[in-house]
Amino acid sequence: MSAYEEVVTTIKQEHRALGHVVEVLQQTLRDIASEHSEVNFNLLASILLYLDDFPERLHHPKEDEHIFKVLRERTADFNSVLNELQGEHVLSAKMLRDMHAALVHYLAGASGSLQTFISCVEAYASLHSEHMRKEEDLLARAGTALPELQWKGILAAFAANEDPLTAYNVRTEFRLLYRRIQNLLPRKLRYPAS
Repeated sequence: MSAYEEVVTTIKQEHRALGHVVEVLQQTLRDIASEHSEVNFNLLASILLYLDDFPERLHHPKEDEHIFKVLRERTADFNSVLNELQGEHVLSAKMLRDMHAALVHYLAGASGSLQTFISCVEAYASLHSEHMRKEEDLLARAGTALPELQWKGILAAFAANEDPLTAYNVRTEFRLLYRRIQNLLPRKLRYPAS
């Protein structure tokens, strides 16, 4: 497999893992709203911590620095979509802050706060679904825009991400966070074992 193919595979794995965590958050909130499940603030907070730690602090910055920047240096062909994607990275961080605030309001028992939290999560999920589709489409078109040596450098940067849902050598805090999320989930929502 070429370095380019490995980069695409890695990013798709990270997107699948992120998508799963967001789906779990959505389903958990739907279950709470329909009174099919009790509120588990530890689970909700752990999921937001994962979203803050992995996609916002590692995944998106590495895309910006190691893929988007390199593509811009090599060609202007992708500038329009790169502008959109980088703008969405900024918006994603803001939306995550909104979710944190909504969770605090919900925890405090503020009127209408569960619906506000659900709305924030649904908006975040919608953004990320479309965002990941755009990124994967960009990668499919950008394969020949960079030489293999540059893809190898990108692959090395992403290999260091250590996503708790996809990596073998995981930093302790990610491993513990992932286990905590898994242990707090009802069995039907757990991430499939690999």
